[in-house]
Amino acid sequence: MDQNRVEHDLLGEIRLSSNDLFGIHTARASENFRLGGESLRQFPALLTALAQVKSAAAWANVKLGVLPEEIGNAIMAAAAEIAAGDLHEHFPLDVVQGGGGTSTNMNMNEVLATRATELLATAPEPTPNSHTPHADPDGRQPPAAPPEHPWTDARDHPTEVNPSSQNTRTGPRALRTQMDPHGRTPGTGLEVRTTETDPGGHTTRMDPGDRSAWTDPGGHTSGADPGGDTTEADPGRRNTLEGPKDHSAHEGPRGHGAHEGPRGHQARADPYGQATGGEPRGHAMRVDPHDHVNRSQSTNDVMPTALNLAVLTTAQATVRSLRVVAESLRRQAARYRSLDRLGRTCLQDAVPVPAGLVHDGQASAVLSAARLLESAAGELRGVPLGATAIGTGLGAPPGFAELALERLAEETGLALEPAANLSEGIASLESLASVADAMARGGRVLARVASDLRLLSSGPVGGMAEVRLPPMQAGSSIMPGKVNPVIPELVMQVSFQLEGGAHTVHLACAAGELEVTPWAPVVTAELLRGLRRLERVALLFATRCLDGMAWNEDAVRDNLRGSLREAVESAVEHGHAYAVTHFPLEPSPITDLNHAAGTP
Repeated sequence: MDQNRVEHDLLGEIRLSSNDLFGIHTARASENFRLGGESLRQFPALLTALAQVKSAAAWANVKLGVLPEEIGNAIMAAAAEIAAGDLHEHFPLDVVQGGGGTSTNMNMNEVLATRATELLATAPEPTPNSHTPHADPDGRQPPAAPPEHPWTDARDHPTEVNPSSQNTRTGPRALRTQMDPHGRTPGTGLEVRTTETDPGGHTTRMDPGDRSAWTDPGGHTSGADPGGDTTEADPGRRNTLEGPKDHSAHEGPRGHGAHEGPRGHQARADPYGQATGGEPRGHAMRVDPHDHVNRSQSTNDVMPTALNLAVLTTAQATVRSLRVVAESLRRQAARYRSLDRLGRTCLQDAVPVPAGLVHDGQASAVLSAARLLESAAGELRGVPLGATAIGTGLGAPPGFAELALERLAEETGLALEPAANLSEGIASLESLASVADAMARGGRVLARVASDLRLLSSGPVGGMAEVRLPPMQAGSSIMPGKVNPVIPELVMQVSFQLEGGAHTVHLACAAGELEVTPWAPVVTAELLRGLRRLERVALLFATRCLDGMAWNEDAVRDNLRGSLREAVESAVEHGHAYAVTHFPLEPSPITDLNHAAGTP
């Protein structure tokens, strides 16, 4: 049976489900901003970036002595889960919201606080003889004692089973909290273990949508999928902080036996070692969303930093996709290097041009757009983390900004640096507007290529019919055999959307006021959505259109009859007037009709 918990704030109290990791701020915001649009969970790049920021802040706070090490390690472990793609179902807010992103920040704070509390509550008490490593002044971790548990190093064996309990213990993900050489979280002797796929292809994982599986009192895991390949556990226990000694799943921390909680949740001991007997999430909260998770931070600096990271990483994928398009066009250029086709100006016959030259020009335009996007996104490496409230640094201890940024760069693998000016980094969104401009340009360049191919493929009888595009699907519900250029038309429509998104970003930037620009949420939505859409449509364009297109050489040769090359050469040699009289244009059917009607 689902149990509820009650949380309080300055406005009163709210009853929340025990299955939810978020708290009262998120609950209120979800009612206030119920647009029915895109929720935060649909922007995994933003959630990953924000979790990484929180992890880096916790690490710096621990090092500076303003956050207990055990709590900091639990926050980092919970953040690693979110950055790895877990727990995203606990972010229900619409990405567009009032308050400049405060609710997004608090949603993350509350989820991390609740999850970190769970991890602490289920962690076994360190043994008296266990070694607790501490960071040296440079932040490096000394070697720890070898693990005492009976299974071998998790980094060598991603999926192993504890023979005493038959509970599946799984190896680490690529994104982990800081650990010593034996895989333990520093300062606690705790180990973070997540899910992996074993060499046989069987996945040991936790299904976020299924809360029906749990560990029974005998220590056996239930809830395998119908195919028998997946061993599932309670989604509230995706990652387990485990101590150096073997603890069966039915044993609570400090020797307290754990009982089944609501909806199969294994009960936790509270932070002070007392068994809860299945009390709902949020009970006896140890990690606080404000005092611990948000320590030394403000929405003013956290959200611009996370948004910069999310846009930067998303743009990198978009740049790669644009380069895929350019390579496809270059292959077509090499293939049709020697094919002359009739060029046109204002849709009228002009002079021959090699088809390969046309494709080379298209590839160059796409590459230019990719380079511009890469350059604009690169400016986002300067972040205002540590600026706190309106750039003052208020509430953060000395040295926090430097340590947090150093750690964030390590976690993300990005060459991050402090914003050139902290006030500007908080008050202005102009660097994001530059990315929006580059994004829109990328869409326009693709749309121009798509539009040309759509026109050149018109027909196949009554149009130009010089290009054959790969048929993707039937084009009419009533006309048998008709095939439409659906991929070029998709590319063009995405371009229209990107232009609209860029314009929205421009409006948001211009509407900033005083010390902050509170319109970052809509900028987040337009940029992350637009960049992802540009990335996807570029790949579709390359793989489902450009790679399979071909020039209809018969139609190309036939249309070359309209070439004005000889007329141009004659004008160069004999003069323009001579060329006009000696190379008259062939009368078109429309010209003949006009003469017959007496029209000059």
